[in-house]
Amino acid sequence: MHKTIVLILILLCSLNILAQKKQEEYQIPRIENTGKYGFEKVIKIDNKSAKQLYDHIKSYLIKKHADNDFIIANEAKELFDHGSFPATFKVTNIQITYTILYTLSIKFKDNKFKLVLSDMKASTNSQGTTSEVPLENHFENMNALATGKKYAREMNESLSESIINGANKLFVDIENSFAEKDEW
Repeated sequence: MHKTIVLILILLCSLNILAQKKQEEYQIPRIENTGKYGFEKVIKIDNKSAKQLYDHIKSYLIKKHADNDFIIANEAKELFDHGSFPATFKVTNIQITYTILYTLSIKFKDNKFKLVLSDMKASTNSQGTTSEVPLENHFENMNALATGKKYAREMNESLSESIINGANKLFVDIENSFAEKDEW
């Protein structure tokens, strides 16, 4: 009888530990082949060859970032760029701004291109000068802090929402760049 009770207690404790280890899921989607947080979007632009789309996006990146520090993986087929956007969120009425760093991959085909925002990292200040933590680890670390589950969850949900808004804004800006008129 004594052994049975001990066995049941051990089983219950191990189930509780496993339940606590489960990673919280937030609204940020995951990239299918890596399982990491990220965003994908295909944008269709009628009557444009892959080369025309490539040239336009290349020009857009140079204008937007005021440099040409991007990687040309395959001329007229694929570009990579690194960037960041602010993620401002509230926790218990305190406003906090992080910097979200990312890699942007763009693949081109006739009449469309695919944007993939991946390798997302959180820097815990607005200048992006603190250490960078992969987003998956950041969420886990916040859950593990002694701030209480309620506050950690509230912070992670608010940060998640801000990241989604930042990624969507980036994608909309790129798409809208095709509607801009040349100043000449």
